[in-house]
Amino acid sequence: MLRGMPIRLAGQELQLVTAVTLSGVVVDAVSGVGIQNAVVSIPSRALAVLTGVDGSFELRNVPTGTQVLLVQQFGYGELVRALGGA
Repeated sequence: MLRGMPIRLAGQELQLVTAVTLSGVVVDAVSGVGIQNAVVSIPSRALAVLTGVDGSFELRNVPTGTQVLLVQQFGYGELVRALGGA
């Protein structure tokens, strides 16, 4: 057995973080038509993508746990949704 100086971990609690892919389609609430070039983001993680021509998006490496999803597009109101949780 090796002996040496004792060590400890200081600072933030250690966590196992697992990332997921979040996908969906952003649509006009009235017509149901997909909205192109909307910004879909997780602001606290600096993750963002633009929707495709049909409003579809895929946001990769989203950490599990509680996150806030933000959807923005010029001419529309903002959509804010809490995701995940315990």
